[in-house]
Amino acid sequence: MTLTESVYKVLTTTAAITALVPAARIKPDGKWQNLVHPYIVHQPLGATPTLIHGGVSAIKRQYQISIVGDTEAEVEAIAIVVRAALGNAVAQGIHTILEYDLYLGYSDETESHGWNLTFSIPD
Repeated sequence: MTLTESVYKVLTTTAAITALVPAARIKPDGKWQNLVHPYIVHQPLGATPTLIHGGVSAIKRQYQISIVGDTEAEVEAIAIVVRAALGNAVAQGIHTILEYDLYLGYSDETESHGWNLTFSIPD
């Protein structure tokens, strides 16, 4: 299972998340611009090797979860349950470390509020 598939499974099978965002509105990166609010878009950002004498000891991957909704309160509530679900994802084979937790504010262009969570996921 790929990292994207593993994160998708956690997001779409956690009842606290799907109570706020239907699983059909949780998408990997792609055509999401016309989704009804609220929705979640997730994607890997890249990987950083940890260099040691004689080679690479581990790879740390970064993964971003973007939450879009109608109000600040809505996106914050979703961010809280997503943060908790991915923080407890060790049982799903993912060990996450929250690196960035950022409320993006209101966008006049999209008429929505946004919140980004960025996790590092060591191999």
